[in-house]
Amino acid sequence: MNPKSNKEHTIDRGKLYYFLIWTSIGASVTIMLSQIYFGNFHVFIVAFFLFVNYIISFLSYKYYNVKLAYHLYLIGNFIPYNLATLFFTTNLIAPILVYPLLLLLSFYYFDTRKEHIMYLLLCLVSEFYFVFGLNAGIDSIDYALIINGGFLIMYTVTTYLMSGIYLGKLRETNQDLIESKDFINKQNVELQRYIDKNMQLENFSYLASHELQTPLNNISNFSNLLAKKLQNQISSSDQELFKFISEGTENMQVLIKSMLKYNILSNDELTLSSFTPKVLLDELLYNFNDRIIAEKAIIEVKELPKTVIADKALFKQVVSNLITNALKFKSPDRTLVIKISGKEQNGFCEFSVSDNGLGINKEYFDRIFLMFKKLHNKEEYDGLGFGLAFSKKIIEKHNGRIWVDSIAGKGSTFHFKLPRNIMKKVA
Repeated sequence: MNPKSNKEHTIDRGKLYYFLIWTSIGASVTIMLSQIYFGNFHVFIVAFFLFVNYIISFLSYKYYNVKLAYHLYLIGNFIPYNLATLFFTTNLIAPILVYPLLLLLSFYYFDTRKEHIMYLLLCLVSEFYFVFGLNAGIDSIDYALIINGGFLIMYTVTTYLMSGIYLGKLRETNQDLIESKDFINKQNVELQRYIDKNMQLENFSYLASHELQTPLNNISNFSNLLAKKLQNQISSSDQELFKFISEGTENMQVLIKSMLKYNILSNDELTLSSFTPKVLLDELLYNFNDRIIAEKAIIEVKELPKTVIADKALFKQVVSNLITNALKFKSPDRTLVIKISGKEQNGFCEFSVSDNGLGINKEYFDRIFLMFKKLHNKEEYDGLGFGLAFSKKIIEKHNGRIWVDSIAGKGSTFHFKLPRNIMKKVA
């Protein structure tokens, strides 16, 4: 039998038992020695019986049965005091303190109501016996003593009731904790399965991407060579078919390179540095200058944090992706306005890229961050639906978060935030 407590107790039953048994043995030995010195053999005999009981209880705990050891410890405290009341002395005050304490311990060591009631009855019988034992040494009935004994019994019953109520509440709370723990354990198992599955998918996609590149390159090269060789021998419709083959292989190569890039990002370490986002944004907008002019877009840069700690190249990629999306999904009914801002708040640097473009329906807020998920047909807007998924991966790798607020037909605002203490979080 395991000496440790069940889950209903916050303190180990075994540890409490060791503390009580060694304290009790030490106290009984001290009392025996002191009573030998003072010559009071009545109390010596009581202490001796207690000492023997503690030793037997401890041996049972150590070598035989833990539950029996608990019973021996409790019952073995009742018997010597009752014998003392019967044979030796009528002025022992110890039972007044010991009996309710033993009843309280019975609630801790045993879980069934049957055992609790047994110790309640044993406690009440011992207290009755103790009170009447004291009266036996008095010529007439001492009503004050009986009243005090009544209070002792009431105190014992109150101890029983309060212990039962407390134990009931403790069990309810513990049951909630056990259910919560079981739920968390199940969630952890599911999470581990997801992680394992995700790792397998990443490994598969990484290997597949490498293995697919060679045959795709061969198909592209040979189809181009064949098209050139047969250029004057085939019809225009056949030439169009070769064109489809070439475009298909090129799209597939872009797709594979995107997958490789995504997997490399998952496995590579961040190259963290401190930089000024305003300077980086100026460089980025300079690169977009021709596109901005072509789209007749207005760029508004508001206040930004003075410095940011992140992987500079990846940070630049996120902002570039968001600006590209804003330029791509503009509304034909109004001049495109892109606003870029940032702030420091609650230990994070938060950035926003907003536009007055097409906007997004709320039901697609999560879907747009998935790999190769597009809300529009390829004929309407080019691209593979990779930019936002890549941006999400970058931000999460920084222990940050990215999300979107949008109203269809009015525009979108993409937010992302990075922790200021990114060095510690990534480490």
